[in-house]
Amino acid sequence: MARGASGGAQGSRAGSEVEGPTASRRPVKSMPAAYSGKHPNYDSKDPSTATRFFDGVALAAETAGLKGHDKEIVKNALSYLDSQTARKWGLLKGGHDPYDFELWRKSVMQILPKSSRYDLGSMARLEDICRDAKKRPIGRDEKAAYYKFALGFKAEGDPLLESGIIANRDLVVKFLGGLKPSFRDALNEHFSWQGPPEGAEEAPRDEEDPYTLNVVISMATAMVDIAAVGPFGAVASAEEDVA
Repeated sequence: MARGASGGAQGSRAGSEVEGPTASRRPVKSMPAAYSGKHPNYDSKDPSTATRFFDGVALAAETAGLKGHDKEIVKNALSYLDSQTARKWGLLKGGHDPYDFELWRKSVMQILPKSSRYDLGSMARLEDICRDAKKRPIGRDEKAAYYKFALGFKAEGDPLLESGIIANRDLVVKFLGGLKPSFRDALNEHFSWQGPPEGAEEAPRDEEDPYTLNVVISMATAMVDIAAVGPFGAVASAEEDVA
């Protein structure tokens, strides 16, 4: 009897050990299935729907907790497309091993008709900002005008850059075009002798596109701030206060 009870107890413990992990296992989230009808859609007859499609895929992946699982994200996205589009897009960079959702998104956007790649309003506003700055280029000593230009430029330019609509080099050229020649020369000299400002993000670049837009704007902003108070800080204003 004792042996039987012991065996029963052991069996009970064994059963609990098997059942424990299974019972505590959380349900695994996943992106919507292709057959569910609840997934993001892309209309190949209207390429402008691509931006909304990729935004929807990114949101679905985030909701499912799949950040960083590029292979699963891309494969799910491809399953949401018609077979012809899926075959074509699947051959682009990031759409196959090694999978990279953001790279794939940019690769796709670059092959779509230009008018469908971006918010026309953003591009138009960016062109307006650049046009106004070219009419009256901004100097290092014009802090208010510079900040208005730089902040507006980034607000419109960053989304276009992230979507792969416009290249970093083109944005840098547009930004520099809004500065006075003397400001551009000083900026170029700083990069030649000192490199990017401390703490600025850096990544390997080629000779024709050596610095990211963020690095260029960071350096230009630092130069404007220094010009506003001078290399020794607000010494002049302090002397005025004493007088």
